[in-house]
Amino acid sequence: VLTHDMHHRAHLLLMLAHLGLSNLPEGDLLGWERLDLSATH
Repeated sequence: VLTHDMHHRAHLLLMLAHLGLSNLPEGDLLGWERLDLSATH
């Protein structure tokens, strides 16, 4: 399931980049969760 979700996340980031958006998030879901948890504690 995680690799399937990563595929969708990568596809979404690619579409946003093609639309000309910048400053897109990098990393993976587990890294984002770790950053989010450290910000709230």
